[in-house]
Amino acid sequence: MNKRFGLSSQFKLAAVIAALASLSAGYTATAETSGGKPAPSLATAPAAKAEPSTPARGAQGDDYTPSFFKPYAQPPAAAPAEAEQTALNQRLSVTKKDLAAWQSFAEYTFKYGDLKVLTQLRNPVDDYLGKHVNNLLEQVAENAPPETARLTAEILCVKTRLFLSLSRREEAQNTVAEMRKRFISCPQMTVDFLGKTATLDQGIRTLEELIKTASAANK
Repeated sequence: MNKRFGLSSQFKLAAVIAALASLSAGYTATAETSGGKPAPSLATAPAAKAEPSTPARGAQGDDYTPSFFKPYAQPPAAAPAEAEQTALNQRLSVTKKDLAAWQSFAEYTFKYGDLKVLTQLRNPVDDYLGKHVNNLLEQVAENAPPETARLTAEILCVKTRLFLSLSRREEAQNTVAEMRKRFISCPQMTVDFLGKTATLDQGIRTLEELIKTASAANK
Protein backbone atom coordinates (compact mmCIF):
# COMPACT_ATOMS: atom_id res chain seq x y z
CA MET A 1 0.00 0.00 0.00
CA ASN A 2 2.79 2.42 0.90
CA LYS A 3 4.62 1.54 -2.30
CA ARG A 4 1.54 2.30 -4.38
CA PHE A 5 1.00 5.57 -2.57
CA GLY A 6 4.64 6.47 -3.08
CA LEU A 7 4.49 5.72 -6.82
CA SER A 8 1.26 7.69 -7.16
CA SER A 9 2.78 10.67 -5.37
CA GLN A 10 5.86 10.46 -7.57
CA PHE A 11 3.73 10.50 -10.73
CA LYS A 12 1.72 13.49 -9.44
CA LEU A 13 4.94 15.30 -8.52
CA ALA A 14 6.40 14.56 -11.95
CA ALA A 15 3.24 15.94 -13.61
CA VAL A 16 3.43 19.15 -11.55
CA ILE A 17 7.13 19.56 -12.38
CA ALA A 18 6.39 19.06 -16.09
CA ALA A 19 3.59 21.64 -15.97
CA LEU A 20 5.82 24.14 -14.18
CA ALA A 21 8.54 23.52 -16.74
CA SER A 22 6.07 24.18 -19.54
CA LEU A 23 4.98 27.38 -17.82
CA SER A 24 8.58 28.40 -17.42
CA ALA A 25 9.25 27.77 -21.10
CA GLY A 26 6.24 29.90 -22.01
CA TYR A 27 7.42 32.83 -19.92
CA THR A 28 10.90 32.53 -21.35
CA ALA A 29 9.53 32.50 -24.90
CA THR A 30 7.48 35.61 -24.14
CA ALA A 31 10.55 37.38 -22.84
CA GLU A 32 12.52 36.54 -25.99
CA THR A 33 9.88 38.10 -28.24
CA SER A 34 8.71 41.06 -26.13
CA GLY A 35 11.98 43.03 -26.10
CA GLY A 36 13.65 44.67 -23.09
CA LYS A 37 14.09 42.75 -19.85
CA PRO A 38 13.15 39.08 -19.90
CA ALA A 39 10.05 38.01 -17.97
CA PRO A 40 10.60 36.07 -14.73
CA SER A 41 11.19 32.37 -15.31
CA LEU A 42 10.68 29.42 -12.96
CA ALA A 43 13.74 27.67 -14.39
CA THR A 44 16.83 27.55 -12.20
CA ALA A 45 19.16 28.76 -14.96
CA PRO A 46 18.90 32.49 -15.83
CA ALA A 47 17.26 33.24 -19.18
CA ALA A 48 19.59 34.41 -21.92
CA LYS A 49 19.16 38.01 -23.02
CA ALA A 50 17.47 38.15 -26.42
CA GLU A 51 17.68 40.76 -29.13
CA PRO A 52 14.65 43.11 -29.22
CA SER A 53 12.03 42.05 -31.74
CA THR A 54 8.42 42.73 -32.62
CA PRO A 55 6.11 41.67 -29.77
CA ALA A 56 3.90 38.68 -30.39
CA ARG A 57 0.33 39.86 -30.76
CA GLY A 58 -3.07 38.33 -31.34
CA ALA A 59 -5.52 38.95 -34.12
CA GLN A 60 -6.89 42.04 -32.33
CA GLY A 61 -3.50 43.53 -31.54
CA ASP A 62 -3.49 42.53 -27.87
CA ASP A 63 -0.58 40.90 -26.07
CA TYR A 64 -1.14 37.34 -24.85
CA THR A 65 0.91 36.02 -21.94
CA PRO A 66 1.19 32.26 -21.35
CA SER A 67 -0.48 31.03 -18.19
CA PHE A 68 -0.30 27.88 -16.09
CA PHE A 69 -3.58 26.57 -17.51
CA LYS A 70 -3.04 27.79 -21.07
CA PRO A 71 0.71 27.94 -21.85
CA TYR A 72 0.15 28.72 -25.50
CA ALA A 73 -2.85 31.06 -25.34
CA GLN A 74 -4.60 31.97 -28.56
CA PRO A 75 -6.67 35.07 -29.33
CA PRO A 76 -10.39 34.68 -28.57
CA ALA A 77 -12.49 33.57 -31.51
CA ALA A 78 -15.16 36.21 -30.85
CA ALA A 79 -15.76 39.16 -28.56
CA PRO A 80 -17.12 37.90 -25.21
CA ALA A 81 -19.93 40.49 -25.17
CA GLU A 82 -21.09 39.45 -28.64
CA ALA A 83 -21.01 35.75 -27.73
CA GLU A 84 -22.98 36.39 -24.53
CA GLN A 85 -25.61 38.38 -26.44
CA THR A 86 -25.98 35.59 -29.00
CA ALA A 87 -26.41 33.02 -26.22
CA LEU A 88 -29.03 35.22 -24.51
CA ASN A 89 -31.00 35.53 -27.75
CA GLN A 90 -30.96 31.77 -28.21
CA ARG A 91 -32.29 31.24 -24.68
CA LEU A 92 -35.01 33.84 -25.26
CA SER A 93 -36.04 32.14 -28.50
CA VAL A 94 -36.29 28.72 -26.84
CA THR A 95 -38.18 30.17 -23.88
CA LYS A 96 -40.67 31.84 -26.22
CA LYS A 97 -41.42 28.48 -27.90
CA ASP A 98 -41.77 26.68 -24.57
CA LEU A 99 -44.05 29.37 -23.18
CA ALA A 100 -46.16 29.27 -26.35
CA ALA A 101 -46.65 25.52 -25.80
CA TRP A 102 -47.90 26.18 -22.25
CA GLN A 103 -50.21 28.91 -23.56
CA SER A 104 -51.65 26.74 -26.35
CA PHE A 105 -52.45 23.93 -23.92
CA ALA A 106 -54.01 26.32 -21.39
CA GLU A 107 -56.06 28.04 -24.10
CA TYR A 108 -57.33 24.68 -25.41
CA THR A 109 -58.24 23.56 -21.88
CA PHE A 110 -60.01 26.86 -21.16
CA LYS A 111 -61.93 26.68 -24.44
CA TYR A 112 -63.39 23.30 -23.54
CA GLY A 113 -64.15 24.35 -19.98
CA ASP A 114 -61.97 21.84 -18.16
CA LEU A 115 -61.62 23.86 -14.96
CA LYS A 116 -60.07 20.99 -13.03
CA VAL A 117 -57.14 20.74 -15.44
CA LEU A 118 -56.75 24.54 -15.47
CA THR A 119 -56.51 24.55 -11.69
CA GLN A 120 -53.92 21.77 -11.76
CA LEU A 121 -51.96 23.67 -14.39
CA ARG A 122 -51.44 26.79 -12.32
CA ASN A 123 -48.73 25.46 -10.01
CA PRO A 124 -46.42 24.09 -12.73
CA VAL A 125 -46.94 27.29 -14.75
CA ASP A 126 -45.98 29.45 -11.76
CA ASP A 127 -42.95 27.24 -11.15
CA TYR A 128 -41.83 27.55 -14.77
CA LEU A 129 -42.36 31.31 -14.86
CA GLY A 130 -40.59 31.88 -11.54
CA LYS A 131 -37.57 29.68 -12.15
CA HIS A 132 -36.99 30.26 -15.85
CA VAL A 133 -38.93 33.00 -17.62
CA ASN A 134 -38.79 35.80 -15.05
CA ASN A 135 -35.13 35.22 -14.22
CA LEU A 136 -34.25 35.26 -17.91
CA LEU A 137 -36.16 38.49 -18.57
CA GLU A 138 -34.29 40.17 -15.71
CA GLN A 139 -31.06 39.60 -17.64
CA VAL A 140 -32.27 41.76 -20.54
CA ALA A 141 -30.88 45.28 -20.29
CA GLU A 142 -33.05 48.34 -20.93
CA ASN A 143 -30.87 49.31 -23.89
CA ALA A 144 -30.88 45.80 -25.35
CA PRO A 145 -30.20 45.30 -29.09
CA PRO A 146 -33.28 45.21 -31.39
CA GLU A 147 -33.35 41.40 -31.72
CA THR A 148 -33.17 40.91 -27.95
CA ALA A 149 -35.85 43.55 -27.36
CA ARG A 150 -38.14 41.93 -29.94
CA LEU A 151 -37.84 38.47 -28.39
CA THR A 152 -38.46 39.93 -24.93
CA ALA A 153 -41.62 41.70 -26.10
CA GLU A 154 -42.92 38.55 -27.79
CA ILE A 155 -42.35 36.53 -24.61
CA LEU A 156 -44.34 39.07 -22.59
CA CYS A 157 -47.17 38.92 -25.14
CA VAL A 158 -47.35 35.13 -24.82
CA LYS A 159 -47.11 35.41 -21.05
CA THR A 160 -50.11 37.78 -21.01
CA ARG A 161 -52.20 35.40 -23.11
CA LEU A 162 -51.20 32.51 -20.83
CA PHE A 163 -52.49 34.39 -17.79
CA LEU A 164 -55.75 35.13 -19.62
CA SER A 165 -56.17 31.43 -20.47
CA LEU A 166 -55.74 30.66 -16.76
CA SER A 167 -58.36 33.32 -15.86
CA ARG A 168 -55.74 35.41 -14.08
CA ARG A 169 -56.65 38.85 -15.38
CA GLU A 170 -54.73 40.82 -12.73
CA GLU A 171 -51.44 39.12 -13.68
CA ALA A 172 -52.27 39.73 -17.35
CA GLN A 173 -52.81 43.44 -16.66
CA ASN A 174 -49.53 43.64 -14.73
CA THR A 175 -47.66 42.04 -17.63
CA VAL A 176 -49.14 44.55 -20.10
CA ALA A 177 -48.14 47.39 -17.76
CA GLU A 178 -44.61 45.96 -17.65
CA MET A 179 -44.51 45.94 -21.46
CA ARG A 180 -45.59 49.57 -21.70
CA LYS A 181 -42.98 50.61 -19.15
CA ARG A 182 -40.15 48.52 -20.60
CA PHE A 183 -40.74 49.51 -24.23
CA ILE A 184 -41.98 53.07 -23.78
CA SER A 185 -39.41 54.37 -26.27
CA CYS A 186 -40.14 51.84 -29.05
CA PRO A 187 -43.92 51.31 -29.45
CA GLN A 188 -43.52 50.88 -33.22
CA MET A 189 -41.16 47.92 -32.87
CA THR A 190 -42.23 45.04 -35.10
CA VAL A 191 -43.18 41.81 -33.31
CA ASP A 192 -44.72 38.45 -34.13
CA PHE A 193 -48.16 38.59 -32.53
CA LEU A 194 -50.84 35.92 -32.92
CA GLY A 195 -49.02 34.51 -35.92
CA LYS A 196 -48.92 37.86 -37.71
CA THR A 197 -46.50 40.77 -37.94
CA ALA A 198 -47.64 43.83 -36.00
CA THR A 199 -46.23 46.75 -34.10
CA LEU A 200 -45.80 46.36 -30.37
CA ASP A 201 -48.34 49.11 -29.76
CA GLN A 202 -50.95 47.22 -31.82
CA GLY A 203 -50.20 44.03 -29.91
CA ILE A 204 -50.55 45.75 -26.54
CA ARG A 205 -53.87 47.35 -27.50
CA THR A 206 -55.16 43.96 -28.68
CA LEU A 207 -54.13 42.38 -25.37
CA GLU A 208 -55.88 45.16 -23.45
CA GLU A 209 -59.08 44.49 -25.41
CA LEU A 210 -58.81 40.77 -24.62
CA ILE A 211 -58.45 41.61 -20.91
CA LYS A 212 -61.54 43.84 -21.02
CA THR A 213 -63.53 41.11 -22.80
CA ALA A 214 -62.46 38.52 -20.23
CA SER A 215 -63.38 40.84 -17.36
CA ALA A 216 -66.81 41.55 -18.83
CA ALA A 217 -67.50 37.85 -19.34
CA ASN A 218 -66.90 37.13 -15.66
CA LYS A 219 -69.18 39.84 -14.26
